[in-house]
Amino acid sequence: MRLLLLFMLAVLAPVLRGGEIFDFARLSDRIELVHYQKGSAAKVGKIDGRDALELFFDPALNSWNTIAIKNYQRPRLPLFRKCRIALEVWLPRNHAVRSVNLELCDSTGEMLQYPGVVSAQDHGWRKVAWEIDTALRAPHSWGGKKNAVPDGKTMIRNFSCSFRPGGAAGSLAFGKVFLEVEEAPLEFGVATGNGFPVITRGREAEFGISLKNGNPVVRRGKAKWEISTANGDRLSAGEDDWEVAPRSEKVIPLPAPAAYGLYDLRVNIDGEQERKFRFGYMAPAGPVDGPIRGFVLGVCEHPESLSDEEAEVWTRSAALCGARVIRGAGSWTGIEWRKGHPDYHVEDTMVERLERYHMKMSLLLLGTPGWAVAKEWKPLMPEKKYWPMPDLDAWQKYVRTLASRWGDRLYSLEVWNEPDLRTNGNFTSREYFKMLKAANDAAKSVNPGLQIQSGGLAGIDLPASISADPRYAWKLLKDEAANYDVFALHNHQVYLGYEDMVGRFLKYRREARTGKPWYANETAITSSTVGDEKQAHTLFQKIIYTMSLMNRGAIGYNWYNLVEKTKYPAGHPERHFGLLTPELEPKAAYLAYNTVAGHFREAVPEREFSGPGDSFRLYCFKAANGDYLVPGWSVSDKGNKAILLSGITGRAVRVDLNGNLEPLAATNGGVLFTLSETPAFVRISGQGKAPLCMGAPLELPDTLILRGREVTTLKAVLRNSGPKAVSLNVVADAPRGVQVRPRSIREPLAAGASRQVEFSVRAQDSFERGNLRFLVNPGMGVVSVRLERAVRLGDAPGLKHDLFLGERSQLVSMYPSAVETTHLQWQGPDDLSGKFFLSARNQVLAIRCDVTDDRHRQRFSGSEIWQNDSLQIALTLPGQNTFWELGAALADSGKAVGYCWRAPAGFHAEQAIGKIGVEVTRDEARKLTRYILKIPFDAIGLTGEKLGAGIRFNALINDCDETATRESYLRLAPGLGDGAASPELSVLIYRQEAEQK
Repeated sequence: MRLLLLFMLAVLAPVLRGGEIFDFARLSDRIELVHYQKGSAAKVGKIDGRDALELFFDPALNSWNTIAIKNYQRPRLPLFRKCRIALEVWLPRNHAVRSVNLELCDSTGEMLQYPGVVSAQDHGWRKVAWEIDTALRAPHSWGGKKNAVPDGKTMIRNFSCSFRPGGAAGSLAFGKVFLEVEEAPLEFGVATGNGFPVITRGREAEFGISLKNGNPVVRRGKAKWEISTANGDRLSAGEDDWEVAPRSEKVIPLPAPAAYGLYDLRVNIDGEQERKFRFGYMAPAGPVDGPIRGFVLGVCEHPESLSDEEAEVWTRSAALCGARVIRGAGSWTGIEWRKGHPDYHVEDTMVERLERYHMKMSLLLLGTPGWAVAKEWKPLMPEKKYWPMPDLDAWQKYVRTLASRWGDRLYSLEVWNEPDLRTNGNFTSREYFKMLKAANDAAKSVNPGLQIQSGGLAGIDLPASISADPRYAWKLLKDEAANYDVFALHNHQVYLGYEDMVGRFLKYRREARTGKPWYANETAITSSTVGDEKQAHTLFQKIIYTMSLMNRGAIGYNWYNLVEKTKYPAGHPERHFGLLTPELEPKAAYLAYNTVAGHFREAVPEREFSGPGDSFRLYCFKAANGDYLVPGWSVSDKGNKAILLSGITGRAVRVDLNGNLEPLAATNGGVLFTLSETPAFVRISGQGKAPLCMGAPLELPDTLILRGREVTTLKAVLRNSGPKAVSLNVVADAPRGVQVRPRSIREPLAAGASRQVEFSVRAQDSFERGNLRFLVNPGMGVVSVRLERAVRLGDAPGLKHDLFLGERSQLVSMYPSAVETTHLQWQGPDDLSGKFFLSARNQVLAIRCDVTDDRHRQRFSGSEIWQNDSLQIALTLPGQNTFWELGAALADSGKAVGYCWRAPAGFHAEQAIGKIGVEVTRDEARKLTRYILKIPFDAIGLTGEKLGAGIRFNALINDCDETATRESYLRLAPGLGDGAASPELSVLIYRQEAEQK
């Protein structure tokens, strides 16, 4: 890793000087012979008086063998341009060894193999050496970037041997490995004193540019630097001369930012090397002293893939942001892939390391070694042989060993991961329940107080196409509650999807009448889907919502995961769940996690201020020190709400996701808390009673639709919910291109009174969309309404589309985000997107949608066409009791079909669709499906007058590439697709009556 500054320096010091970096004699079981089954073996012993790893082979059974070093033992090399790696090898006389080969793995995951030829006359101890030059291509390479040269930091992955055909069985031995760096680039990065690029309060003086010289000569030069906000606003800049001694490091001090948050540091060395680094600044929430109490916050991670030095820094990064539990490790196949040869190094060192940071391990029981597969096991998916059911006797021995080995130093054992997914558990639910009971019995027999978690389910009521049992959750709650302590739940959707799933789970929990606590022990959202900023929003929302349910059994929340996974390419959904990038640079979610952990640790819910139908969420918690915490956000991104909190007798501050505090001035014991899609919270200290929620003093619609350059009336309500008369002053702050009249309003209101006021809004042709802000009693708060343009119809489709579907914010996925379902996830506009062209002429409304779809499938007919590739539209007309819901599809037979699912009172769906012209064609070369609906006005009760006033339009396009039913869909506005279309959220389309022909 580029930035493991402090911890790695001590480890790499001998490397930078040139010398021994590895000794096979100290490895014991920490290697893996890829071909054990073909006559290979290994043991540590004396060879010619020296300790070494002796390797036994038989060329008749295997012409080559690989000696793979376990992940945590693989030597991580410093950056270099040229280096020499040498391995001590012992060879007997008349040996059959033809070559000894070195394999490196670079930062992109590319494997680079360098052969080392061995002479048949060589014998005894000797060195096989490899000269590595990053400017030259390796003789053999695969994977990763595929450029055949080492990129970034590199590790020694393994060594391999090839044997001469017909050679006799024998042995050779490996001793020590040496490295000599002959030429290296200057390494530079961010120094913070924490080992990764996050400045913590109290260590600002340690912030600077780290310069590391791996060369045998002095390096001198000039460094230009610039610090800017994550949005690009420049804060400071400078220029410094530097000098670094041979094979050593230096730090150029820099000024720390004034506010907590994410920042960019751009560094230019001698006008040649330039890089930009992301760093953070925060008040650390941890490490936390003392036992774990109250609601638990943790993170998921896989320490088995790390060196001990890397694991140290990763653990520190988790501790600093306030995590108390790390979920991971415990893989049976990783611990004991060879029967009787267990290796607990990863788990032992992780438990010890966490103990130093006052954290605990939530160990994941997972995987079945080949020798432990149950004889009676019959794969749920016969074509797949992975994730088999274990022999229960061997399984219980494994569980007992883990449960007893670390005692109360463990937080919990989780029995398998997402067993409800066929691809994660190749056995039936009944077989899993046997495994669960066996694990619980075994663990409790040696460690009665250890918490046992059920295997975290990927979802609730997953479809049978991917789940071993669609009723998994119900059966776990109803029938298997005696065999675990805590129900574990996973979810990787946006906030509203998580809220919906938890709601369904709680309904099952209530119906099953089980008091089992539950833990959201793997829940997140990938930033590749929503972006870094909304990932942070989602983290805050999910944690706060889960904490609000403590009185309904919620006990903890783990974010998945700590660091992004480099085994997936950039842009892949599975890569971007992490709080930190692979370089350990913080993402917005890392600082948000730190803020939640720091303020809400041991907090308990007091009440929820928001209700089921509200377009915002607002809660009240009591902190461990007696302060009151009021977190909230707007569910709609179309505007924001200003909520009056009353009963404020103490000090109130608004806290953002980075942990910055903004004092709030109380007026008559009240403060205005503005809620937007960016979550925040108010912290109130110095009072004994909880605050009250008095609602919104200025109520606005979420959205105001503007038609051309017409004046549109915005109706607002001023409300005084307090016990005293007040005078409300509202000042409009319009975006460029928008005029508002009047600019300000001042209204006296008696206690409990309200009054409707109106503003006239007009937009210029250049204006498309934006927020109209209103300042309430300026200095008290801001409320906004989203301004959007109505779509004005022409008499023929225009050259430019009127509406577009193809953004992640419009996506609804039917499948959980997981490695096993990646191929079912939306990959971008080339996978699915749509352009709408709308027009009206001769009493016919024409809707054309050009859909880009990489694969077209439609095997259904009639009312079921929505299950495969298809178009659905909703039209809401004035004076009708409900909306029209129409659809079109192109059957695999080539026939265009239409359907009407819903019609207002007084109309017949079949008659209406019979009048509507439906045309659907497919251009396979362009991957384009064109849908055209020609809707006579009289078929749906449309008139020129109604179209002049405007009608509401919503649409979605369904996608089905591989499974039996739709995998995802894109929609213009919420509601359509789940049976609850909301006309207020859809698009207004209109045609001036004077223009109608």
